Amino acid sequence: MKLKHHSKQHAFTLIEVMLVTGIVLLMLGWGVPNMLRALEKHGIAKATMDIMDGCKQARALAILKGTVAELVINTDNDSYALYVRQAVNPRLLGPENPGLPEDMLNPDPISGNNSRKSRTHFEELDGFRRTLDYNIALEEIWVNFVDLIDGGAGEARIRFYPNGTSDEFMVTVLLNEDRRIIMLDPITGLPSLSDPKYMDY
Repeated sequence: MKLKHHSKQHAFTLIEVMLVTGIVLLMLGWGVPNMLRALEKHGIAKATMDIMDGCKQARALAILKGTVAELVINTDNDSYALYVRQAVNPRLLGPENPGLPEDMLNPDPISGNNSRKSRTHFEELDGFRRTLDYNIALEEIWVNFVDLIDGGAGEARIRFYPNGTSDEFMVTVLLNEDRRIIMLDPITGLPSLSDPKYMDY
């Protein structure tokens, strides 16, 4: 004699489906704004790290080569270009020294014509070149207590010396309402980062 098995099909009730949907929507509502804020902070974090890396690179170049080096912040275009080079005069951008270097975006390849390979001056300086995102603004650039934004200079040059010292330098990086301040200690030539929200004035 064969027994008949009645299979029951299990399904979710309408209340269970609505409860799970509500929890998912609640988590999305909480997570998406936080994710967007994190992405914004990533943009300003990258810009501040680029500027701090440029300071460290210029300081290392000055010490290792025994020469005056400079971090150049060019403000000619919609975005800001950063690069490191051995110091040249005059300090501020003038008609005899306009714009970015020719190999800023497309450096010349190393040529192998002779036994000692020739290199461009950027490759010799470890090739530090950065371009900040277009939505990053530099609200203030102070070099040796001169506000170069108000002064209308086309570029700022921060000098680093062979003994490890540097110019006085402060820059405020802005993305929407988020600000970061980068300052150089002129005695050590090392950069530091601070958030104005946590500063006592």
